[in-house]
Amino acid sequence: MGLYNSHVYYKTIQDADGIKKCVPRTRYRKFPPHLQKSPGSLIKEFQALPQGAYHVAMPDEAYWWIDAQFLPHNDCTLFTSSGAYILRGATRAWVPVPHFPNGRICRFDLDKERLKCEVFKQTGSSSLPKVQPHPDGQYIGYLGNGEVRIDTIEHVNVYRRVKDLNNANFRFCAFSPDGRYMAVVCRSSMSFELHISNTDVGFSSLEHVVSLRKMCKDFKGTIAFNEMVECKWTPDSKYILVSSSMGHILVIFCPGLELVCSVFDDILPGNALSQVGAFDCNPRSCHEVLAFGSDDHKVFVVNITSKEVLYESEILGVDPIDCVQFTPSGDSVAIALRSYKILIFDAHQGNTLFQIDMKAICSSIKPSPPGYPGVLRLSFSSTGQEMAISTCDGIVRIWQLPMEINLQNLCRLTLLSVVPAIKLQALPLPQKLISQLLSIPVML
Repeated sequence: MGLYNSHVYYKTIQDADGIKKCVPRTRYRKFPPHLQKSPGSLIKEFQALPQGAYHVAMPDEAYWWIDAQFLPHNDCTLFTSSGAYILRGATRAWVPVPHFPNGRICRFDLDKERLKCEVFKQTGSSSLPKVQPHPDGQYIGYLGNGEVRIDTIEHVNVYRRVKDLNNANFRFCAFSPDGRYMAVVCRSSMSFELHISNTDVGFSSLEHVVSLRKMCKDFKGTIAFNEMVECKWTPDSKYILVSSSMGHILVIFCPGLELVCSVFDDILPGNALSQVGAFDCNPRSCHEVLAFGSDDHKVFVVNITSKEVLYESEILGVDPIDCVQFTPSGDSVAIALRSYKILIFDAHQGNTLFQIDMKAICSSIKPSPPGYPGVLRLSFSSTGQEMAISTCDGIVRIWQLPMEINLQNLCRLTLLSVVPAIKLQALPLPQKLISQLLSIPVML
């Protein structure tokens, strides 16, 4: 693949157990206090791509695919990427709405008196839009037109990888929590490949490539070219989880790209993933604890090392599970149902802590087309008190959640709002306390 790169600068801290984590060079910025409301309230809603940024008549049947993410360590800034499509059934490819700028990146600043949006001109994507903040908080990665790019949050390009002679189609990208690697899932013919690139300071290269179909014969593309794939790193940056809308989750050991397990073959045979984005790793765990929604409308929490089921919920109703996302503390997990209900579960006991019925508050939300997700992405602020929800009507909604009673977390964020995380090691503090302040994962 062709490479064009400048520099991706970042800093890491390593704990006594050798776990590395990328830490920010700037102070933590908290969510604007003047926007905070009572738990369950809608704080803000806005289009992922403002109407002034495109000049086409949007068909009533248009299906939006959007991704909205808070920046790490900065709860005042949100990035979005969006696309609009015409669906033609399960056996035919999605058709982009003509002349709509699919994949356009937007930066929203929430701390202004009025919501400020900066549209990153000339950004676009030939794949389903995706924006991925780097853990340093100063860069974003995204899929372009036949390329993967890394820009600064000020829209200066520092890294670009274009297609090679195999003409593989880029489908998803994700940064490792230590900041060093970018994982990219590509489709080549009917097969999928996982590419690992090194985005280290002053050097970018393709480190490893592996065929996912060789690991799991059913992990393959469809003739309609309308399947979805995603990937996530474990918090210790040692494993990658790759999912598909065909119902699979593969757990892959990073250094050698070796298959550790196929969740629905080795842990829960007979089940399948409910939706491509319905899984997440507990941020407090190095790599062991995984939560996901299954096609029988249940949530499972499993240990991928011991292959044990730690928790199995009751059936959550008749609606499929669209998204699963842990809060930053790892104490709770959010479940988004296709009915636009958001359930917050205790990650240890499994009891429901809080819920939001989006349709009861936002009556304008239209149901998603049959068989397609309505909730596309969940993103938490650093405190876990605000949640940005991306939905298939092209709208991002930010909701207020209850405060998690965690004195340690409150003290941690207060300190990080004064002292940049990278400078903590210079303070006369025990290494164990520094690891806790930086939320470095541990073996659970």
